[in-house]
Amino acid sequence: MGKSLYIREMELIRKIFAYEITKKLTPKTLQSFLHSLKLPMKWSFLHGMTENSCNDGIITPVIKSREKVILTTEETMALLNTT
Repeated sequence: MGKSLYIREMELIRKIFAYEITKKLTPKTLQSFLHSLKLPMKWSFLHGMTENSCNDGIITPVIKSREKVILTTEETMALLNTT
């Protein structure tokens, strides 16, 4: 039973990422999605329902923060006046 659960979970993840729409998701969305899958899989491993830790084979994307800049007074006024 345990190994088949692990195999089913990994196959599910592969199928989900085979869809074209998942390739358009942002790294933050992917990271949140993978976290939602990893938590129950970790629970099942810790409770003996799987023989393998599924989390070892899942690589989460690295999130690169955009460089933060301070708006100039002119940019701020233009932003506020567009509403």
